[in-house]
Amino acid sequence: MGFERFIASRFRFSSGEGFTNVIVRIAAISIAVSIAIMIITSTLIYGFKDKIINKVYGFWGHIQITDSNISRSYEVKPLNENDINIDEILSLKQLKYQSPKSILGFEIKDSYVDKETKGGVKVAQPFITIPGLIQTKDYYLAIMQKGVDQTYDWSYIGSYIKEGRIPHITEDSISNETIISKDIAAKLILGVGDEYIMSYIKDNQPLKKKMKVVGIYSTGLAEYDKKFIFCDIKELQETLGWTKDEVVGYEVFVDNIDDIPAFNEYLYYNILPSNVYSESTRNKYPGIFDWLELQSINERIILQLMIVVGIINMITVLLILILERSRMIGILKALGARNSSIRKIFLYKAAYIIFYGMLWGNVIGIGLCFLQQKFEFITLDESSYYLDVAPIKFDWMKILMINSASFLVVMFCLILPSMLISRLKPVSVLRYE
Repeated sequence: MGFERFIASRFRFSSGEGFTNVIVRIAAISIAVSIAIMIITSTLIYGFKDKIINKVYGFWGHIQITDSNISRSYEVKPLNENDINIDEILSLKQLKYQSPKSILGFEIKDSYVDKETKGGVKVAQPFITIPGLIQTKDYYLAIMQKGVDQTYDWSYIGSYIKEGRIPHITEDSISNETIISKDIAAKLILGVGDEYIMSYIKDNQPLKKKMKVVGIYSTGLAEYDKKFIFCDIKELQETLGWTKDEVVGYEVFVDNIDDIPAFNEYLYYNILPSNVYSESTRNKYPGIFDWLELQSINERIILQLMIVVGIINMITVLLILILERSRMIGILKALGARNSSIRKIFLYKAAYIIFYGMLWGNVIGIGLCFLQQKFEFITLDESSYYLDVAPIKFDWMKILMINSASFLVVMFCLILPSMLISRLKPVSVLRYE
């Protein structure tokens, strides 16, 4: 151990220093609070984005395959299943592709790096969406019907079923069973087991069908909950006069969402015919994803503010320590100690304070996040935030980066204030003392 660290450790936890000791404690507390806030902010926003993104993907899939002439999200135009080799799509496993090379988030022009996807295609399921009008004895409401077949993965919507069950859909017969959202059920005063009339316009003539509610769901995504019901795809094929091979499109799910751009491009350029178009759900419905990006901006602002708070507090403490220990500085200089060595003593002292504050900040921040994850005591207005509970998801690498970056940035900013030591003259200091 060098003499700088030895001296710093001797008065690291000294007591009885009155005002100085109080300031040191306040600085450690401010560092702890700043780190705790940064960790809580990071885990909350990471969990929030993860939950919302999974909700949107669960509703629409990761990639949508539709007719290339469809210009709007809900336009109805048939796509023949025979035009697409679904088996080839499902057989896709890991892909090798080239991605633009980047440094610190900035792409390098005309420079690429070879990469490989983390997984493959998990499922591709057909769907049809058409508008319609629900009619009950006293009410009516314009909605969108989403038809799915017997291969549809109900694990997502099934997890949000509040009452009843999912529709029983088979390959051989047409089912009139539907699930509606809690929002639609409230507006039309419908419950599980109730029947309603579904009205369409076909060839400028009204067409009506009797449907039955077997389940009520609520995803919290008001944009979808207020307009979508789920039914048998064969019901919509019959309504539109389509064959069983005609659908609006396919929802493709991949194993890892980071691979979506790679698979989307591969499908479009290598597998799909020219009259068929593939598009990521993120690009097709950008509104909610753009809103989530704003949350990332808020996160960065909070992290930067907390680091600034830590820097200001530690600079204040360092200057107070230097002035309070001016006699010690004078003695060390009189004994031949270099300015750089004396500066190290105070920087070590500051590092001890920062480390102590960071330790408690991690305990508090991670501890509160674990409590929220387990007991869910912080609730949200689902109509405003799409979630009823504040979500927590840990990104341990990001937490490590928060700690490392905070420590290094604060310590770097203390170098300049520590140069005050070189301006203290031993003769003046000792004479004053």
